[in-house]
This record gives sequence, structure tokens and C-alpha cells, in this order.
Amino acid sequence: MQSISGLRDEVIPASNGGDCTGAKSVIANNAGDTYAKVVFYNEVELIEHIQKYLDTIGIARHIGSMSQIRGLQDDINAFAADLSSKTGKQQSLFQHLRKYVEHYEEYSSYVGTIKDNVSECDIRNYVAQYDVNMNPTFAFLAVKEVYIYTQFPVNDAGKIVLVDTIGLGDTALGIREKMINTLRDY
Repeated sequence: MQSISGLRDEVIPASNGGDCTGAKSVIANNAGDTYAKVVFYNEVELIEHIQKYLDTIGIARHIGSMSQIRGLQDDINAFAADLSSKTGKQQSLFQHLRKYVEHYEEYSSYVGTIKDNVSECDIRNYVAQYDVNMNPTFAFLAVKEVYIYTQFPVNDAGKIVLVDTIGLGDTALGIREKMINTLRDY
């Protein structure tokens, strides 16, 4: 992806050791400066996503609004107290759910919005699970899709579009379906 698009690791991350891409990016060949459009989940989409985590790992709680996500902290604590009795899948999915609850303040203000003209130096803040210093980031939790426009280094690249999906090793809920949908849609 980086070789074809000319985007550096500081924009679209690559890693051999773990999951680095947090949100799907559509990268289009476009003359001019590099910029992005970031589309965030709306409230209903995000609530449905978090509810699937709750249902799948067996936390008997129903949420119907964004404000109820913060209220899941007691459920998270109770589940964590008995984590050793859970299956590997439950434990893995729980770690994703925990991010949504514990880092609510870091992504919630983006829900239902679109950011146009995001500069090249800020794109990674929305697509990556880690910043350039490998510190975890959480804005990607609210990101539905990022459209990156950049001039590819090969002059005759034409109208090529690349799609950077969430990492193959990621264990987030619904990752398989998201990858299949990406293949179907692009």
C-alpha cells in the first residue's frame, strides 16, 4: 500500500508485530496535496456495534444511547474480575469492548460527524491504533471509513483506488464480515 500510494508509515501504518490499522481507508490517486475525509459512525451504528459485543461475550445489559456506554464500567469491572473463567474468544472480545467503555471521551465527540480536509499529518490519528511512537490511540473506534486522496508516485497510475482494511490478525467483532463487505463493495 505504501509503495503504490507513496504514503509513509506516519500516514498509513504498517507493522510486522501486531495490529496497526484501526479503520478502513480508501486511498485514491488524486493530483495535489494529500488530504482525507473521515466519516464517523452515527450513534445508532455505534450503539448496535457495542451491543453486539455485550451480547456475544454474555454481559446481560442493553444500551440504547451513547450516554449509557460510560455506565458499562461496572459491568466491565465485574467481567474482568472473573476473566480467567472466560473463553479465549470472550477474553479477546472483552478487550475490544473495554476500549469503547474506558476511552469513551477520546472518540465520542466524533460520532455522527464528518471531518473534511484532514491534513496529511493528521490522517494517522483516525486510521491507526497506535501513534508514530506506538502509543495507543482511540479515535479510530468511532471511524466508519477514511477516504485518503494523494498523488501516487507512478505518473500513469490513473484512477487506481486502494483499500486498506483493518489488520488480518485483528480479533474485533465483525472483522470477517467487514473484510468480506470491503471485497464486495470495491
